[in-house]
Amino acid sequence: MEAINLETKKVVWMDRQRAPQTTGTLATAGGVVFAGALDRWIRAYDDLTGKVLWKTRLNDVPSNCPISYSVNGKQYVAVVVGNGGAQAATWPPLVPEIQNPPDKGAAVWVFELP
Repeated sequence: MEAINLETKKVVWMDRQRAPQTTGTLATAGGVVFAGALDRWIRAYDDLTGKVLWKTRLNDVPSNCPISYSVNGKQYVAVVVGNGGAQAATWPPLVPEIQNPPDKGAAVWVFELP
């Protein structure tokens, strides 16, 4: 994953990992970027430095762009998981060492932000 300064067109930071990204990215006004990968990890990055602020492993491959919403003053991030998208079908031959559970774990994960 790369963060690029659109004014200078220069790479600000890069997070190189073996697992391909399977979600879009969610950049928040609070300076945090969320993204998920084929290895079932979803990560929160500092948008200025690329430092991983938080990560958790999900029960299945995150397959949609994370979303953010607010309820009664609390902020949440949600992501859908399920090993049924095109990326889950095309990437495994390129990274055979990443073994995921069979396609039976579709769910919506929701995280409350501090």
